[in-house]
Amino acid sequence: EGRFTRDASHELRTPLAVIRSAAELIEVQPDLPPEVSKPLHRISDATGEMERTIDLLLSLAREENSTPRPENLPLLPLVEAAILRASERFDGARHSVSIDVPENRIIRVNPTAAAIILDNLIGNAFQHSRAGELSIRTQGDDLIIADTGPGIPDSVSETLYEPFSKGEDSGGHGLGLSIVRRLCDRNNVTLTLELSASGGTIIHLGFK
Repeated sequence: EGRFTRDASHELRTPLAVIRSAAELIEVQPDLPPEVSKPLHRISDATGEMERTIDLLLSLAREENSTPRPENLPLLPLVEAAILRASERFDGARHSVSIDVPENRIIRVNPTAAAIILDNLIGNAFQHSRAGELSIRTQGDDLIIADTGPGIPDSVSETLYEPFSKGEDSGGHGLGLSIVRRLCDRNNVTLTLELSASGGTIIHLGFK
């Protein structure tokens, strides 16, 4: 499975790069009619999403083919980097983000795994909260990521961590939480998701 994931993902990178480059060349043409520019934008978005998914699969394959090597890392820079990447992907100007993570908080985790986990969970919060508010804070040993989105659909509540499980409004491929769960299990990180009483999703990440 690891070899197939790595090889297939690697082979898909080139055609996706060609699609993205071609779409970018067309997008800069002057006076594009709306009936062309709108689907072209959808092509660009879908290509970007596929490229991010491939990067996740490659990272997962590499991670699962190696022994996790934890390091002592400051938590705040990891969170800030993930927020910056999510902001670039999902138009951060529409979001209000509050961070309450002590500068001296140290966690012991593999750096690659930590980046993938935080990128997925914080990216999901950005994507599903749309123009809402995000709160990222520590509570005891846990990192709490809370958003004001629609929450977890009943249709996927039983299969939340299974590959390709996603709600009807999701723009992804339903792999993110499956990957996150597998990485958390391999790196001794606890993961809990719950619905907020006021709407949205609350994620608890326990770094040991």
